[in-house]
Amino acid sequence: MKIAILGSYPPIRGISPYCAEFANALSNHIKNIEFISFKKIYPAFLYPDGDNQTDCSTTVKTAPNLLIKHNLCWYNPFSWIKEAFSNNCDILHAQWWSFALLPIYLIILSITKLRRKAVVITVHNVLPHEASAIYRICTSLLFKTADHFIVHTEINKVQLVSCFKIAQKSITVIPHGPIGLYGDLEDRPDAGSNNLKKRLNIDDNCRVVLLFGAIREYKGVDTAIKALEKICNQGLNCHLIIAGKAWVTWEYYDKLIKQFKLEKRVTLFTDYIPSDQVKSFFDCADLVVLPYKHFDSQSGVASVAGAFGKPMVVSDTGGLSDWVANKRWALPPGDVDALSMAMRECLEDQKILDKMAYESKAMAELHSWDSIARKTSELYEEILK
Repeated sequence: MKIAILGSYPPIRGISPYCAEFANALSNHIKNIEFISFKKIYPAFLYPDGDNQTDCSTTVKTAPNLLIKHNLCWYNPFSWIKEAFSNNCDILHAQWWSFALLPIYLIILSITKLRRKAVVITVHNVLPHEASAIYRICTSLLFKTADHFIVHTEINKVQLVSCFKIAQKSITVIPHGPIGLYGDLEDRPDAGSNNLKKRLNIDDNCRVVLLFGAIREYKGVDTAIKALEKICNQGLNCHLIIAGKAWVTWEYYDKLIKQFKLEKRVTLFTDYIPSDQVKSFFDCADLVVLPYKHFDSQSGVASVAGAFGKPMVVSDTGGLSDWVANKRWALPPGDVDALSMAMRECLEDQKILDKMAYESKAMAELHSWDSIARKTSELYEEILK
């Protein structure tokens, strides 16, 4: 069985952490795998970070039987066509997450179908984070090339059926695994929990709450700031770290911080966080919050927090609640009071935090990459039959 995976692989950013974990786990079950990745993935004007689309801060270990090909260029259709015709796979497994890649994926998957190869699509975002009617129309064309679909949650399966009229028998639910590769990377000399708290002048007795990942409107940053204001007014010694590239203008959130006089209680890192610095942020955190206002997919941030065994308080939307064993920590989206009460309850009681950390590790083990790879390889065999 020969498998080709289409997606992004380090040092390209995209969803490379997921792809690297998945492809390397799959290599333990399938001996002939090639990964079709990018040399240039987006035009700078479409990407919030411009030309900064690679992360060369670390080297990801790659299995010897996994061939990585960094040949695709967004501006060179010949590179798309060449890869579509040159791969000698039985199944092409596409990782679908970004509407900007539609022309590339449509060409490669269409040619693959013409060559009578099977196509599987893992749909990471059934619907875009920001609603768009044209997304559904154009994505429907892409989905017509697939023989089978993989989604990460039962909610995603329902969405795929209702929004794109995909037959249920053509959809398999396989969870998103924990992104543990950041924990395998060596710390920078200035990284680590103590060093980060010192650099930020955060008191050792202060509880640290982390809101991590690309900052977008639906992430509920304002909900977290308002909840922080409530618990600080109640006397809790707490600090919020917001870390991730800002995809929105920061002015609104800055006004909130100043309005609530939280300048000394909030630290911002509004640029992309390189891979070799991720661990220091999670090591520093007593609690990770994901107060998303709406969400339809599974969270890369939650999968990183799970891999680190971090306590999490999340919104009960999309697949976020899959990462918390106790659903009392899955809250109504946008509910400031519920978030502030949950944060205070956790941060005031170390026993609760310890229990949440234990459960977080257990959830990560439940979503193990070996289990994901085994289920995926079994699905491949069924499709080829």
